[in-house]
Amino acid sequence: MIFDKEKGDVLQEYDAHSFEIWYTSLSARDSNLIYTASDDSAFKCFDKRVPSMHVFANTKQHTAGVTFVKQMKELGEHALVTGSYDCTVSVWDERKIGRQPLESVETGGKSVWDIQVNKDNGLLGIASVYDGYLFARKDADSENVVESLEFSQYEGHGSICYAFEWIEGGATSEGDGQSQQLVLTSSFYDSTL
Repeated sequence: MIFDKEKGDVLQEYDAHSFEIWYTSLSARDSNLIYTASDDSAFKCFDKRVPSMHVFANTKQHTAGVTFVKQMKELGEHALVTGSYDCTVSVWDERKIGRQPLESVETGGKSVWDIQVNKDNGLLGIASVYDGYLFARKDADSENVVESLEFSQYEGHGSICYAFEWIEGGATSEGDGQSQQLVLTSSFYDSTL
């Protein structure tokens, strides 16, 4: 549904998915394009100029609910990233969605809910629902964006982990000269930040 907040009017409705929609995002390149991710294992793109019909749908790549879909220019000019309960993160060329992803990485049996890229240093973070947060830095020698990732894990919460944010300018220096990146995390049932 596209809703005009100022007028209180529904401008457009789509029969988008057969199950719950977990995530929506606008294209960073064209504000007419809307991406959706759903528990029906599909992600789709709709064009606001074309009523009631999707521009593309991918129903075959993920084997469980798709929880995240967003264009991430930090990973490439045309990079569209998906994450799923099937414990994978995939990077797609938004111009060729009907084909295989450019890359995919398994998260070691940990479901994916939210994905964020640190704009300062390219560090990738994943909110992993029941398994805390995963963080990874791309191997500088690899041309691949996600396939070369090695994950570290933060399990400081005792509950479901849905979202987090990188703290802008949050890098600090340790006594040994190493830089740390600060991140704000939260959890659901234990209400901690």
